[in-house]
Amino acid sequence: MIGADGRNSFVARALGIEKSDERPRCTYAYWSYFSGIPDGEAQIHRQGRLVMAMASTNHGQTMVLTWGPSEWAAEFRADVEGNFHRALGLISEEAAATVARARREERFYGTLDQAAFLRRLHGPGWLLVGDAGSFKDQCTALGITHALRDAELAAEAVGRWLGGGTDRDTAMAGYAAKRRSQTAAAYYDYVCTLAEMKPLRHDELQLFAILRGNQAEIDRFIATHVDVAPVSEFFDPSNVFLLNDTAKESSRDHSAFADFEATYREHQRNPFLRVGAEVAR
Repeated sequence: MIGADGRNSFVARALGIEKSDERPRCTYAYWSYFSGIPDGEAQIHRQGRLVMAMASTNHGQTMVLTWGPSEWAAEFRADVEGNFHRALGLISEEAAATVARARREERFYGTLDQAAFLRRLHGPGWLLVGDAGSFKDQCTALGITHALRDAELAAEAVGRWLGGGTDRDTAMAGYAAKRRSQTAAAYYDYVCTLAEMKPLRHDELQLFAILRGNQAEIDRFIATHVDVAPVSEFFDPSNVFLLNDTAKESSRDHSAFADFEATYREHQRNPFLRVGAEVAR
């Protein structure tokens, strides 16, 4: 029995397979589909603890998505449409204006609980694939990618067993070992940390400033973000120091960080709290 049935896996629940390494801090996300937005390259914008994304789909419609830290979810949900547009305005005035001129074609969709977890991946007569075995927050949008990867690894393992190349338990253990490699654990930590949606620290902002204009390192960073390159390699201290040495001259201008402390504090505040509720808190 192969359980490829998502985070709420019936197979896992029926077999009593418990979750482990649970990470409750995550994001909420709301999205819908709009017409009247010209087709273009996908966009992602971040401001503080809020992010929005736009991507062309089919039938001339564009998906517009916004997300933030789960501790703001209840206040956001109190007025989904109003707070959706408010969030866009806080993140990107240009994107907000584009969406305001568009027409929403579907209802708003949302998800509030994206707490990450791991499960044991195989046992006598069963194995788990994709979100059933390891669920991570949507903030890197790799759920379906990892599900397809797991399906390929599982098919390979089952094929070796059924083809007589090895016994069943060895084949399934091999599948689990590939899934639970050190790289997979590092990426799980990476996504869970991103999902907390903390305001960017000074050193993180400095890293992005250093990356600007360095296409080779930008490519490496994106490859890390989408789990193509190991997290440990890009964020190895020796690599970061090398980046600093290479771009030392371009990073001397600290004007972008002049009001960092005030901005950091402002980004900690929940923008969806009503004034009265905020005063009460």
